[in-house]
Amino acid sequence: MTLEDDELERYAAVVGRVAVGTPLAEVLGELGLDEASFDALEARVEGALSAALAEPGDSPSPFVVRYEHVLREAQERARAEKGLAVMPFERFAEALAALSSGGHPVEQLEAMGVQPGELARAASAHAARLSKDPELAAALERALSKRRG
Repeated sequence: MTLEDDELERYAAVVGRVAVGTPLAEVLGELGLDEASFDALEARVEGALSAALAEPGDSPSPFVVRYEHVLREAQERARAEKGLAVMPFERFAEALAALSSGGHPVEQLEAMGVQPGELARAASAHAARLSKDPELAAALERALSKRRG
């Protein structure tokens, strides 16, 4: 199944904006889509992704790499447009370390000036980096260990 780059970009724009709370109908209207055309687009993207994931080999296919990149960029753009910038990794590590030290989680975060939703956005944003970067994961583990012990 072939999928044009502009189709993937359009799909990612919808998904990214909906992920930050923009109503689907609003996003579709702004992009000149209706629900039926988006459903068809979503089916094409899911079909292309399924086909790419089924390809043999140890490394991800070029489509999977492109999909992850385009989706991540669209989500970051949508967060920025909504004023929902992601906290820096170092601050994220500090917040997780504070949570691991005990006490009421919301109170721990509030003491740092961090809102739970902000931490959730950071976790989502940093998860992909942590899973692919052993040094970054080790830095997070060191920060957590330092706080515990």
